[in-house]
Amino acid sequence: KITSCFRVRWRWSAKRALVSDPSSSKPGSFPLLASQTEGVEREVRLQKLLMAYIVAGLAFMLLPGTFLGVWNLISISSRRAVDSLSPAWLQAHGHAQIFGWIGTFILGIGFYSLSKMGQLPSFAVSRGWTCFILWITGAALRWTAGVVEWHWRILLPLSGLLELAGFLLFF
Repeated sequence: KITSCFRVRWRWSAKRALVSDPSSSKPGSFPLLASQTEGVEREVRLQKLLMAYIVAGLAFMLLPGTFLGVWNLISISSRRAVDSLSPAWLQAHGHAQIFGWIGTFILGIGFYSLSKMGQLPSFAVSRGWTCFILWITGAALRWTAGVVEWHWRILLPLSGLLELAGFLLFF
């Protein structure tokens, strides 16, 4: 049985996903229109933005979130008391889990899907990168301030402002 009648060779690239080779003179090839190239480039930029959010979220989940959680559990089990654990470390672990990876995933998927659904102009991608920098910097500063406790009176409010600015940029 034949399930497909297409005999055109498809060339996959980051810039032209699911579009046949425009320089080819083979039957079935066609040149890309300006609006198509613009749409393909925008899609690639959105996918790169989404991948950055996903990688950063996974990094927060594995490094600060899981590492600090396991360290806290080891400390609790060795001392057999929750009271001996630093509240700053508990909060840093919780913040890395909730804001670090869950919040980062939500923002990344939100920028990607809302940009596609709402047919937003191309500035949405640059807004997504600005939000990414603000959000990741804020979450990393908050975790660092909770664990190291170095200038925490400055770093905690600063990290909160950075995260708030990133969220408001998304909102």
